[in-house]
Amino acid sequence: KTNAFEWLLTIPNFGVEFDLVNSPYNQMTVGLTAKYNWNTYHKLQPPVVFNLLDVRPEFRYYYRTTERKAANSSDEKTKMSAKEWFDTKIFTTERKNARPWRAQYIGAYINYASYTFKLSETGIQGHVIGLGASAGYDIPMYQYKSGAIDVELGFSVGLQMATKEKFKHN
Repeated sequence: KTNAFEWLLTIPNFGVEFDLVNSPYNQMTVGLTAKYNWNTYHKLQPPVVFNLLDVRPEFRYYYRTTERKAANSSDEKTKMSAKEWFDTKIFTTERKNARPWRAQYIGAYINYASYTFKLSETGIQGHVIGLGASAGYDIPMYQYKSGAIDVELGFSVGLQMATKEKFKHN
C-alpha cells in the first residue's frame, strides 16, 4: 500500500500488510509502513533540506457492520441504563443502516523516525520514538481476483518523544 498525499509532498512511501485471520468480516492484520526521503544528491549545499525516515509497524483489527434486527415496540420504550445503551447503540457492529461493503478498523502502532529539516538559515535534526492508536475506514474501489484497490480514510493519535538539535551550514 502507499499514501498518495505523501507522494504529493514528495515523500516516497510504501507499506505491506499481512492477514493473521482469513475472514472477510473480522480480520486481524500486522503491517509495516516506511517513508524515506534522505540525502538527495546535490553538487552544492541546498538552501532547503527535507530529509525524513519513518518506520511504523502496526496491528489492526478490521470489522464490518451488520443489519440490526428489528426490535419489539415494547423494547424500544423500555428505559435502558447507560451501560445497556452503550452496549446496544455504540459498542456493537449491528447498525440500523449497515454498510457491510465498507470495513472499519482500529489499531495500535509504534514508530521510529529520523529527520533533518532546514527551511531557513538554521535547521533542526533529531530522532522520534512514539506509540499510539489508529482508527478509520477502508472503502473498496475496485476488486480483482487476488487483491483490491481501496481508499483508506483514518486518523492516528499517540505520544511521541523527540530529540532536537539545531545546525547551520558553513
